[in-house]
Amino acid sequence: MTLSGGLPHLAGASELERWADTRSAQADLPIVVRRLVRAENDQVQRVEMRGGDGVGLTGYDGFVETTRSTPFVPDGFSVWEMGVGGDPEKKAQRDYRTRTDKPNGVDRATTTFVFVTPRRWEKKKDWEQRRRDERIWRDVRVLDADDIEQALEVSPAVQIWLSELLGMDPFGATSIEDWWDRFSRGFRPSLTSSVVLAGREDQAAALTRRLADEVGRTFIRAASIDDGLAFAACSMMMMGANDSEPMLAKSLLVHDGVTLRRLERTSSLLILLPYEEHLQRDAHLIDNHHVVFVTTDSDGDADVDLPPLDHLALRSALKAAGVPEVDLDRYMRAGNKSLVALRRVSTQSRDPEAWRANLIDRPIRRAWLAGAWSQTRSGDAEVMDALTAIGGEELEERLAAAIRQPDPLFTKVGSTWAVAAPEDSWRVARQVISDRDLTALEHAIQTVLGAVDPRLELPAKDRWLADIHGKSRIHSSDLRKGLGRSLALMGARGDDLWLTAGRSARQWAERVAWNLFERATQDRSAQLWTSMEDVVPLLAEAAPDAFLRALSQSASGTEPLARKLFQDVDADWNAGSPHTGFLWALEGLAWSEQHMGYAAEVLAQLAELDPGGRLSNRPSASLEAIFKPWHPQTSAPLQTRIQTLDALIRRHVEVAWRLLLELIPEPSGFASQAHHPQFRDWGGPSEPSVTRVEFNEMVTAAADRVLKLASEKPDRWVSVLPKLGRMPAESRHQALDALGRLDPANLNSHDRLALWEAIDRLVRRHRDHEDAEWSMNEETLTALSDVRGRVRPNRPSDVHRWLFDEWHPSIGVAPTDDLEGYDTALDTARQIAIREVFEGEGWDATVALARTVELPWAVGSSISRVSSRNDEAALALLDSSDRSQVQFAEGYARARLAGDHDGIREWVARFPGRPLLQARLLQLSPDVEAAWRLLDEYGAEVDSAYWSEFVPYGRGPDFPLVNDVARQLVGHGRAAMALHALSMYAARQSGVETDVVIEALEAFGTREDPEAARVSDYNITRLLEYLKEQGIDEETIALLEWRYLPLLHDESRTLALESLLARSPKTFVDVVELVFRRANEDEDAEPRNDNPALASNAYRLLREWKVVPGTREDGTVDGDALNEWLAEASRLLSDVDRRDIGELQIGEVLAHAPEDPDGTFPTLPVRNALEAAGSNRLERGFSVGLFNKRGITSRGLTEGGKQEYDLATKYEWWANAVQAAHPRTASVLRDMAESYREEGRRNDEEVRRYLEGLDR
Repeated sequence: MTLSGGLPHLAGASELERWADTRSAQADLPIVVRRLVRAENDQVQRVEMRGGDGVGLTGYDGFVETTRSTPFVPDGFSVWEMGVGGDPEKKAQRDYRTRTDKPNGVDRATTTFVFVTPRRWEKKKDWEQRRRDERIWRDVRVLDADDIEQALEVSPAVQIWLSELLGMDPFGATSIEDWWDRFSRGFRPSLTSSVVLAGREDQAAALTRRLADEVGRTFIRAASIDDGLAFAACSMMMMGANDSEPMLAKSLLVHDGVTLRRLERTSSLLILLPYEEHLQRDAHLIDNHHVVFVTTDSDGDADVDLPPLDHLALRSALKAAGVPEVDLDRYMRAGNKSLVALRRVSTQSRDPEAWRANLIDRPIRRAWLAGAWSQTRSGDAEVMDALTAIGGEELEERLAAAIRQPDPLFTKVGSTWAVAAPEDSWRVARQVISDRDLTALEHAIQTVLGAVDPRLELPAKDRWLADIHGKSRIHSSDLRKGLGRSLALMGARGDDLWLTAGRSARQWAERVAWNLFERATQDRSAQLWTSMEDVVPLLAEAAPDAFLRALSQSASGTEPLARKLFQDVDADWNAGSPHTGFLWALEGLAWSEQHMGYAAEVLAQLAELDPGGRLSNRPSASLEAIFKPWHPQTSAPLQTRIQTLDALIRRHVEVAWRLLLELIPEPSGFASQAHHPQFRDWGGPSEPSVTRVEFNEMVTAAADRVLKLASEKPDRWVSVLPKLGRMPAESRHQALDALGRLDPANLNSHDRLALWEAIDRLVRRHRDHEDAEWSMNEETLTALSDVRGRVRPNRPSDVHRWLFDEWHPSIGVAPTDDLEGYDTALDTARQIAIREVFEGEGWDATVALARTVELPWAVGSSISRVSSRNDEAALALLDSSDRSQVQFAEGYARARLAGDHDGIREWVARFPGRPLLQARLLQLSPDVEAAWRLLDEYGAEVDSAYWSEFVPYGRGPDFPLVNDVARQLVGHGRAAMALHALSMYAARQSGVETDVVIEALEAFGTREDPEAARVSDYNITRLLEYLKEQGIDEETIALLEWRYLPLLHDESRTLALESLLARSPKTFVDVVELVFRRANEDEDAEPRNDNPALASNAYRLLREWKVVPGTREDGTVDGDALNEWLAEASRLLSDVDRRDIGELQIGEVLAHAPEDPDGTFPTLPVRNALEAAGSNRLERGFSVGLFNKRGITSRGLTEGGKQEYDLATKYEWWANAVQAAHPRTASVLRDMAESYREEGRRNDEEVRRYLEGLDR
């Protein structure tokens, strides 16, 4: 026991002596001493003492350096040795002699030698004196059990910690480490500091900075007392050993009034963490220690206000702690509320008594049944009033009390109320739910979930505008999903809730869901099915069999309702399709072994109805996910899956055929995550366990069935061949055997050719990549080659078509290794092939081949090298109406006449009266100018044909004739091609003439140009930049920018136009007139401007205008010029009765003013102008401009409103900086700060909705 004056029932000298006999004493003694040194002496500069495994290392047991002498610690530098043995004198003498003989660099004359033993040493003073008399060391000290006890008396935190270490109960106080050890082990898996501090690093740093003060008070506000204590403990423990240990050595958690009062009398410094209410009252009286108070009260100030745990950091910490992936979302939602809630979830401990008390209250119980709702939606309010039988205000008052608990039954995010943990609280709710409750709930469900979505009254393309057209639902998505969740929960967990007449809650849920499904099947418009899209996965989970029967019925018959669920065939990019919700529902049911077969059957029905569409969510993809060999999205065992596949083959063979092919995996295959039910225990979705044996069995089963189906219908072999290399070896051998038995006589010519091409393509590809891991062996390729030989087509044109269908066909030479060699080999192969076609089938067959291949020019080029007897016949096709024939002839002509202008001229002369043919021949001439001279000779028709097809490509990096070409193209109505050519060469050379560029820009769009699509934003922007670089005046460029505004992307700045507006008030007012009516003009009156294109141009210009009037070249604003512009603009706007709208537009551009050098915004001239004008409209426009110039933002999933709060801070600073001299400007800036704070809160609410799972 401790001596008089210490804390009773704590470790003292006697306990230390008994402890010295234990095995742990040797390892822990240095830690005890180290803590006492720090706690007993507040001037310690250095302390080094190895504990634990470190005690076995050589060298001194410890070093201490301090500027103050205390009973336990000598001043100056000291070396420490320790021993726990039964003869402390013998150990002390041995250590003393060793260190005296070999001091290891220590200056003994200035160093104190200290020996520590946890045993009592009666003659220690005598031994000390004898050693001092030797005058070797500066001083010699012995600290035994009694000395340690005295140090403990003035170091209560260490004494309590040591008592706990020795297995004693300190009663009224606990060390931080012991409390944390017991608290963290109350979680499964054990709680870690990383979890507690997830995203709270800044708050932890703030706390530890405050705790560095010896005396003071710190208030921590947390969701629960345990949250606050755990945060404080983890903050100290995570500081690092050098900082953490001294703080922990003087820290206690107190829960007894007597102990608190005794501690008040101690002289050592300590930090108290009282958390009982009566202790907090007493602790407020203590003024000689640093006291930490934990509060859960939302009122009043707090020094450290704990935010919710950061989502991403919490997820990472929980995963590192060992929480399974499948449980992470549930753990995170609980942890986001409090550690109390997290402990309940992690340990499946008894539900809070507060939940029971809440749910006994009928209105709260029925609100729990609603699941979620919005307090601002009138439709929700009506439903909740009917369901709870009390008014909304009274209900909210009751709920407000319920959400103030550490582990609340409800949560509130913005205007949305929701049950916090429906699955967990069901254990309590099921004990109090009555038949009458469910009767009221059924009425709500049929009212809300049985309502047709009003937006379906609009055309599909306009449904995204439903809010504008007043066609929105009257009930919120929160209420719809809340009711759906309640129904799903009862369907999944309702077997243990019995109602009257022997029914269970599960049976009740199934009946209610069936009533909805039956109504949907009877609605021939399919609008009710469509309206259920958002909740149908929950409804299916509530009543799986009923849903499957109803949807199967809707997918059957000659006019199946389910076909109307596919609405993405011709949809816009942002349009959805209701079929996706039904696919998720079926994917969810497929996790169940019991329901997987029926779910697959209905998916096959839907796959047969699927017209295809923009979305990747298709019934076939859902089927593939369920049966994926390496990642099956079902708990059904392998044999059940195979049996289901056989059933699909019998009833839906084409769907099954496509599915089976997908089940033979590709190396680059991937598996997407299928929907998983919320409340059904049908196996985890995250990592389905598939052994290598099971994987092989599934792939083999799929391959065997593929081969059987291919044998029944030979045209299927074409689809099988690409999968051959991925089949198991035995299946591949079976496939080769089946192909070997195939009788070519049983194949029609089309199927035979398709099979030959597929085998040929496969063999060539694998032989070209014989070293690749995926390449099939030579034995397999030989067998395939034999089959290829047996089904080889009779016509050479069929055999060689592949050479002319690909730019780089596989020919045994890789283009990546030797491109020149590959090109030579390809030319040779093509010539040999064409020779065979020509000699075997004749000229007409050769020309016919060109009609059927992807590269007709290659056929022409090759035949020109094989035979020159057909020059005239080939060239005569140059003016054919068949484009493939023209390409054939061009390929022929290029190969025969390349570089031969004289030869081209001769052939041109041979085809008189055929201007198009002659022009196309002249296009081939290498001497462009010479060809142009011939144009003059052959007349206008040839000239017109020539320029109608002239292309500027392939003329080299420098084309000196580009200006002449552009003029000709413009003159022949091809301004688009001219602009394309000019922009191409303007980027390469400076010889492009500006007048030609301007001529082409002005000509484009004046008449219809079939090549208009060639002109891009880049072309126009590049040419306008070129004109600026060449010094063309800004007014000319501005006019061109005005002309091309519709073609320029939003990112393309029209600086010349914007500068013109900023210089000319008249131009600005003219633009305003093009867009807006007079202030007193009837909205139904005909607009002054009847050209929508002009109005659109003007509107876009005003929207993009960012150059503030009066802006100088250096970007600053000339106040006098700005004021003159504003005055003139105001006068002109008044003259045309558009002052109000005009001032709004001016205000918007003023928002783009720069900051001043001192950081204030907007720049002083703009502030002066705003104040002088005193116009609310100008200020409103300024505010709109500030908001719009922010543009599109991106943020992390759980970032919330941080960006907006940062902006609010900036605007608030600007407002404060200018408020004295510019109060109106400051007011606008302050309004912006407040609007950003509101937006930040909305973004925070979105994050909370996500974290609470409200949008699942």
